[in-house]
Amino acid sequence: MPATLPTVLSAVPRVEAPAVPGTPPARPGTSRSHGDAASLGPGGPPWWHGALVATALASASMAHARSFEAEGSDTGAGLGPRHVAMGGTGVATAVDVFATVANPAGLVEVDGLQLAASRQLDATLHRLNFAGLAWRLPLPASSGVSATVAAAHYPRIHARASGAFDESDFESLFLRYLLPGISGTFDGAIDSKTRSTRVAIGLGPAGHRTWSVGAYVEHIDCRSDFCGVHATSNGFTTQTTGAKALGWGLGGRWHPTDAWTLAATVSDLRTRLTIESTTTDDAGTRTQQTAAGFPRKWAFGAAWRPGGPGGAWLWTADLESTRGRYGKSSIDLRAARWGLERHTGAWAWRAGAVVPLRIESTETGRLDTPFPFAPTAGVGWRRGPWEVDVAVYGHAVMSMHADRPRFAADLGVGLRF
Repeated sequence: MPATLPTVLSAVPRVEAPAVPGTPPARPGTSRSHGDAASLGPGGPPWWHGALVATALASASMAHARSFEAEGSDTGAGLGPRHVAMGGTGVATAVDVFATVANPAGLVEVDGLQLAASRQLDATLHRLNFAGLAWRLPLPASSGVSATVAAAHYPRIHARASGAFDESDFESLFLRYLLPGISGTFDGAIDSKTRSTRVAIGLGPAGHRTWSVGAYVEHIDCRSDFCGVHATSNGFTTQTTGAKALGWGLGGRWHPTDAWTLAATVSDLRTRLTIESTTTDDAGTRTQQTAAGFPRKWAFGAAWRPGGPGGAWLWTADLESTRGRYGKSSIDLRAARWGLERHTGAWAWRAGAVVPLRIESTETGRLDTPFPFAPTAGVGWRRGPWEVDVAVYGHAVMSMHADRPRFAADLGVGLRF
């Protein structure tokens, strides 16, 4: 199975822990419960007939038993239907409550109070993929400063899988970034969630928009559960892993002209996960505590609006790079994003793409992608205080699972006071 897009792995909390010594691995691609054709005795069908039947039954069982779902902002598309529809850009263009995640420096352009929520319409694991608010502080004009504070809660990733997987399967590669200590070959059920709560502030000079800066602090909460067997387990195993981290990051925006915006962000500065894992198997119950770091993510964005702030067209592009140690591995993930937006009255029409540039780690080596880019599109409507946005996009992780393009859709609703 081919590898995923780089944004699939760019912010997924990945932790490596020592595997538990135990039973030998199952044959790749099969469950330990599957029969062996060699056990057919004398007087029965020819050995090759039994082998074919056993293989067919095993394949059918695998096809029906295996399941996999992954949702959340870290599956590759980005966050916020407007920005997702423009290829997941936002470093230079997010000037709403979604700037809490894209670039806190953009919060300075929020007026009054703004509320927003969004959902992946075909989601089965969570109801909302974002809920947040932003509020312009009523500072006196004499201060010369404009400031907006914001808070948001969003699931970075929620993945669920069951069945038997081989270490070369894409699902196995992806899940090993979520669940510490599991071997690449396993048969069982996995549920992994990572949720984030972020508080941010954007600051800039009052009265003009030449520049702005922002910062955020984020609480990351991870939980993964596994039950089943894997290549190095001591029999049937249950494992519960919890991890927490406190992260922070910075952002900035600069308007060299009315038509151009240049921006940059850096995320996960000195972010470290504190991990506690409890495992129960034939060897008993034991608890292990470890720590792991996050790689640092840099993102650069540019936006061009011909005619200045009132122009009908907006063109934008982002370049992002996530590099550094992730648990016991070093990773190098790079992606380019581009998007455009056209306003016609109350409506806005959008399109874009996510372009993979590099996926490499010491665990997987250099990986290739099956598609040159993942397309995105969407539409937005604004009337009075209300905003409604819809995005349709290629879902990178689920496309890899299906081995064909899979599309998803996000719906967002905002209210401004």
